[in-house]
Amino acid sequence: MEPEIKIKFLNWDSDFFGYKIGALKINPEFSALSISEIVQSAREAGYKLVYVSSAGNNCILNETQTARYHLLPVDEKITYTLPIKKKTALPPLAPAIQKYPATLPNSSLINLALQSGVYSRFALDPHFKNQEYEKLYTHWITRIVKNEMSQELWVYTNAEKDIAGFVTVGFAPEEAFVGLLAVNQNARRKNIGYSLIETAYCRAAQEKKVNLRVTTQKANLPACQLYEKAGFVLCHTEYLYHLWLT
Repeated sequence: MEPEIKIKFLNWDSDFFGYKIGALKINPEFSALSISEIVQSAREAGYKLVYVSSAGNNCILNETQTARYHLLPVDEKITYTLPIKKKTALPPLAPAIQKYPATLPNSSLINLALQSGVYSRFALDPHFKNQEYEKLYTHWITRIVKNEMSQELWVYTNAEKDIAGFVTVGFAPEEAFVGLLAVNQNARRKNIGYSLIETAYCRAAQEKKVNLRVTTQKANLPACQLYEKAGFVLCHTEYLYHLWLT
């Protein structure tokens, strides 16, 4: 029996981007037949875009199948975790790091937010033609600054008082998580990223969380190397595809 196809309507995404968007999680039980039915079901429901995710690299989602059924591989999302050690003295935060003091993002912060997403599926998918990536990351950083997303924003300010990097930190019941992280392209290889991760770790420890979690793209090798250097361990992989319908 073929698995039931349940495309979830994404109200926020649809309103924000201006066209109907849905999401669908698939598993190894899906066959080429069910992928074909997904396309038909999505088209009949009036979707322009469906985010398709899989916890495993399904054999049906190979290059031939993705081309045949218009599924565009857009991301191999990986999640790292770092346990918070108890009874360990926390290092002092770097003097250059502080909470962002303003209530609106300045141009430097918005530029850094865009740099944080250059490997995201919204930046890499050529079917996005209405500046969706720029609008989305500008919206996210603005909401964070305005305290509308329950994430702290910590910035690294250089000697010239310019923002050279930032990290956002959020808190769940058992863990803390890094939302966005970026270091200006002109200020890299100076341990700024490591200092920002250390800040997130300190905040997780202060809030008595069990671990610190971060999700990034496998293609973002500098970020992966940074997290692994800091002791993070890979715990989950998710494959994402965009199904575009005309």
